[in-house]
Amino acid sequence: MSTRLVSAKREDIRLILIALGAAGAAISGAIAVLYHQWTMALTLALLLGPWVGLASVSATIDRRLAILFSLLAVADYLKRVTFLAPDQSPWSQYLISILPTLYYGAAILVPALPRIIATPLSRVERLALIYLALALAMTWLSPGPTLLGRLAASGLLVLPWTMILVAARWGWEALPGVSRTMVFWGVLSALYGLWLFSFGPTPVELRWAESATFSIGARHLIEAMGGEGVSGVWRVTGLQPDAFTFGLFLLTALIGLEALAARGEMSRLAHAGFFGLLLLGIGLSLVRTIWVALVVFIVMRWIAEHSTLLRHPRLILLGLVGMFLLAPATAAVLYQRFGSLAGVMPNPLLARMLTFGTLEARKDALAMFLDVLPERLVTGLGYGISPWVTGKFGSMLELPPNFAEHNALVEQLWYVGLPGLLLFVVLLYEAFARLARRYAEGNQLQRQVLAILAAGLLALFATGLGNGGVFLSYPFFFLLGVIVAKEQHDLEAVSDGSAPTARARRRP
Repeated sequence: MSTRLVSAKREDIRLILIALGAAGAAISGAIAVLYHQWTMALTLALLLGPWVGLASVSATIDRRLAILFSLLAVADYLKRVTFLAPDQSPWSQYLISILPTLYYGAAILVPALPRIIATPLSRVERLALIYLALALAMTWLSPGPTLLGRLAASGLLVLPWTMILVAARWGWEALPGVSRTMVFWGVLSALYGLWLFSFGPTPVELRWAESATFSIGARHLIEAMGGEGVSGVWRVTGLQPDAFTFGLFLLTALIGLEALAARGEMSRLAHAGFFGLLLLGIGLSLVRTIWVALVVFIVMRWIAEHSTLLRHPRLILLGLVGMFLLAPATAAVLYQRFGSLAGVMPNPLLARMLTFGTLEARKDALAMFLDVLPERLVTGLGYGISPWVTGKFGSMLELPPNFAEHNALVEQLWYVGLPGLLLFVVLLYEAFARLARRYAEGNQLQRQVLAILAAGLLALFATGLGNGGVFLSYPFFFLLGVIVAKEQHDLEAVSDGSAPTARARRRP
């Protein structure tokens, strides 16, 4: 295709986007007049959408992945901005929240499908597709959830699993850009968290808390302002919707920072400064699960770089199983010995840091797993029963006490049954088996980066043993796809049916 034809095609796409933007503006204006409670959300979406669209027209998939992670970083903050306008509907914030999902589907997944179909699938990818089919079948065939709940579960909780397929083809090329994006927004979020910790919530947080009380983060802020919760301390949220996702985002940014530093893409001074800011933000989140995961990341990275651990995927799998078995037992011991410690602390902040009473909701995960197992041997109830989904997009369903929502593997047993859970475990094993082969074949730099990514995956998995399946989202699946990715020239040779020199061609 000639350069002139490509330029003309891109110009046509730009004109189409401008026309669609104008039409969207007219429609949004009409809706805003009729439904003034959605005015701010529509305005923000309209301001953000065309710019993102224009930036994506000539961008390759790897660059669009960086745009996606930017959207993921800011969407939850922009939904809070929605309530600076008076009388906005609490539901209007979700118009902003779903923008990253819509962008991923339209600008990344759909354009990536031809290449995904044209190239052979690895074992991990085949397992991911089987899991996706199983999860969607159970989500749509199980009784209980509303239609809106099933749609929300499919788009927000199941769709991110497809990132494995995308990252397996563009992940290595996208890794530097995605890492820089995560570090940029992570540092910005940490600085904003420091501001909130030092000076308290801004009008953005206060208006959000007053208007969207069914949001967990908003409810926590209201409780803290009323002296309720744990010692009346509000755990800051940065740009994210609650303290846990704030800490989780910073942890992910830290993984990206270390990957960039290992590749020599920043000075030692910049690395030290950004590392310190991200570490400070993680500390300010006051989320002990993230603190533990940070230790897991640091320790596992050191072990991976100074041993042959990454050559032995069976040991890694045994480690994951051991973490699952050990987490509830550790929680039970800490709860029994220190459950009332916070009550005798003179300083509210110290009391919040040493609050072990919340472990009551985590100490029985293994017992619940064994209780649930006999009834979920064949099928699960689908993602539509997730309290996160039903609390926002449908009537709350009757679930077992606490639903083990603080343990990802127990949640998986409920969602997709034992077959789905085993698929997930085997998928992880195959991913680390692929990583072991790449590690054995790689040079020193490649091994160093692989050690960082492997440690990051283990750290993110560790968060799931204390805070449920929140980590099963785009960053985790991106890292998973990267470690199983084939070398770029191998993929292009297969995809194009030509020699490795096809790498010079531009991808869609």
